[in-house]
Amino acid sequence: MSPAQNKSDFVNVRLSVAGRAFAGDNGVVRIANAHMNYKFAGDKPQRVLTSEWTKILSTEQIDGSPMFEIVPQSTTVPPQLVAAATQEIVDAH
Repeated sequence: MSPAQNKSDFVNVRLSVAGRAFAGDNGVVRIANAHMNYKFAGDKPQRVLTSEWTKILSTEQIDGSPMFEIVPQSTTVPPQLVAAATQEIVDAH
C-alpha cells in the first residue's frame, strides 16, 4: 500500500446472492472499464477502491437486486498466531 493510500481507501466486495445466481454454472462475473478490471467468483471477496465501489459496483443490479455487497472487515486472528501464542503459554508453565 502506498503512503498516499490508507485502509479506508479500500473495501472488500463480493457477489451478492443475486450476483452468484447470475454467474450461473461458470460461477464467475467479470466487470471492467478503462480504469478497473475485477473478476468475482462465488462468495470470495475482492479488495476494491472505495471510489470504484461507490461509483460503479454499488450501482450494478440484477432484476432490481444488488449484484455486489460489501464484506465486513475480519477481526479474526490468523490460526498461526493463535498456535504460537498457545505454545508460549504452554512453555511458560
